[in-house]
Amino acid sequence: MRRLDRLIKLSSGKLLFTSDLQGALHDFEQVLLKYSELRRAGEADFLVFGGDLLHAYPGYRDNSLELLQRLSSLREKDPNIILLMGNHELSHVLHWRLRKGRLNFTEELEEIIKGAREEFATLLSRLPFGIVTQGGVLLQHTGPSKVLGSLNLDDDGDEKLWDWFWNIDFQESMPNGPAPLKVFKPEFGSNLLNTPQGKLLWEAFMNKNEFQYEDYSSVLSRYLKNFQGTVSFIISGHIPVATGAKKLFDHQLRICSGYGAQSDREKKLLLIDASLTYKNLGELEAGLVDLF
Repeated sequence: MRRLDRLIKLSSGKLLFTSDLQGALHDFEQVLLKYSELRRAGEADFLVFGGDLLHAYPGYRDNSLELLQRLSSLREKDPNIILLMGNHELSHVLHWRLRKGRLNFTEELEEIIKGAREEFATLLSRLPFGIVTQGGVLLQHTGPSKVLGSLNLDDDGDEKLWDWFWNIDFQESMPNGPAPLKVFKPEFGSNLLNTPQGKLLWEAFMNKNEFQYEDYSSVLSRYLKNFQGTVSFIISGHIPVATGAKKLFDHQLRICSGYGAQSDREKKLLLIDASLTYKNLGELEAGLVDLF
């Protein structure tokens, strides 16, 4: 596989995957408790937050800033705690007004963190996009991208776009100049969406998987193929799952540990052994863990 700096490669260790906590302190603290218990028992070596740590939905307090501050502090003591880039994190990096109905996710949190905006944005801009294990499991937030999967990596132009995405530097390689760190500039995000690179980033992080693409099985297949035989399965979050876990077309397993599960009882985590080559999703499902 070519060099992909936004993709962490792990050849050993047991990963505990959680996703979509959406600013909920209640779920965050339970995840840390589970990780601590499993690590003491020798059953977990890494804790992977699979994106969308930020931005609460109605019904509970938004503790997004506290979660990010605590995660940053925890990582100083335990570098095996990893936060992957989700679309809610990316909205702050790329100055996109992420909204849903009356919810103004990005702008409301930007108002809270504006005094420490540069530190906050710098941390988010450095997040990895995914983790790939020696056994061929890819962990990322959104799941497959139709645009990335449609690239022909034998074509020089397409190969450059693939490499640009997986090695992107938000300060050095953006089409319209560096992404601002000190202040929130929605005009930067709007202008970015008028470029091929900006459209790629939007589709890769904001697409709705099988709810957007009628040919989702083909999208998934083509996306896996572009990893040149190194990836067989994808673990993702991003879409609500009432029961906490959902299989998609024999090659994707969606995990919901927070918002999107119908109750605490349904929220799930997943243990993955980085050294194992899994034969099917059933073997991966054996690693499901109840959050509560």
